[in-house]
Amino acid sequence: MDAGINTTAPLDAQRQLRQLGLDEADLALLRQNGSVHPEFRVRHGRNFGPYYKLRWRKEGRQCVHYLGRDREHARKVALALATWQQASRLEREARAALGQARKALRELKSTLSPALATTGGQWHGYHVRQPRRQR
Repeated sequence: MDAGINTTAPLDAQRQLRQLGLDEADLALLRQNGSVHPEFRVRHGRNFGPYYKLRWRKEGRQCVHYLGRDREHARKVALALATWQQASRLEREARAALGQARKALRELKSTLSPALATTGGQWHGYHVRQPRRQR
């Protein structure tokens, strides 16, 4: 196993997020679309904050969980969330890259098709086929 990969990180992140007291449905949604945001308040011309909040969407509506003013606690929650969401993010990026590769291949095939037709070739999936020889 690679020494650079921490296999306990997702479990630690899950443990950290479970300590917030959210139910299982909200934790499942956090895996997809949760994030930590600082907020500042202005009252009588004075700035107060930052106040950290955990935000996610549930059935099209935004949900907010107050994390407090402790920057270190908010950083730990944000790090746990990023660790927990890493697999989903990588999967999304891989799907996007695959889509771009397929689009580039389609464009390349359409560009090469006229030249290929002059030699009698045709596309068969990703491969070029020549017509069968007549005996």
